Amino acid sequence: MVPRKFMGEVLKGVELNEIVSKYYGEPNIGRKYGLIGALTRRFIDRVVLNTEAVYMALIPRMPWNAGLFRD
Repeated sequence: MVPRKFMGEVLKGVELNEIVSKYYGEPNIGRKYGLIGALTRRFIDRVVLNTEAVYMALIPRMPWNAGLFRD
């Protein structure tokens, strides 16, 4: 979740990378470890977060789970 502190500027069209880089005083955070990395002090980075999100999205599609996620 993007912190409310940043959302006002995001809604005005400012890129999140620019906002976060300015807040943390580090240029191009978005190209390094991203907002999630900044928020977690690099415990979780963008690649780890996205990888885990893909794994979670695949759970309902795994054959042994098919019966659990049908409509």
